[in-house]
Amino acid sequence: QYSHGPPTLARQNIRNTHGVSTVLRLLRFLSPDKKERWLFDFLALILASPNGVNMILACDDWQPCLFQLVAEVIEEINGDRDDSGNDENAAKEEDAIVGASNYSSPVAVDTEPLSRPSVRTRYDLSLKLYSTLLGHCVRQGDEKAFEAVEMAASLQRVDANGSEVFSIIL
Repeated sequence: QYSHGPPTLARQNIRNTHGVSTVLRLLRFLSPDKKERWLFDFLALILASPNGVNMILACDDWQPCLFQLVAEVIEEINGDRDDSGNDENAAKEEDAIVGASNYSSPVAVDTEPLSRPSVRTRYDLSLKLYSTLLGHCVRQGDEKAFEAVEMAASLQRVDANGSEVFSIIL
């Protein structure tokens, strides 16, 4: 079917900033498996081609979209912890307080929400994509680096767990 073999990822290119911007805005409304696929594709394109990085960075809203996506994944992780038996969690917290005052053994951290592959994958992909793009901005230096870090700092005030996202990203 292909005369020269299948196209390689290195030859793929993002050509339309409006299309990229639209996909970034729509990511949060997609199903988890579609989010994973788009995040993986974006990450693969920016790692394979500097043009892909520049095209995404040319979109005005790449940072708010990705920040929101990371915040939603973290909220899902934290929400799963909160929803898994409030009475049981309250009892664990009470035991932890009593245990801490008696200097007994430390309380184990609940990592069950992170054990689900979908959440873990979206967490990893969204953080890798955001941090790669932000790192590229910072390495360029100049006014763009300052604006990128300033934007990330201002976004932390928009979301309930924004300071957590900001500290993870940096």
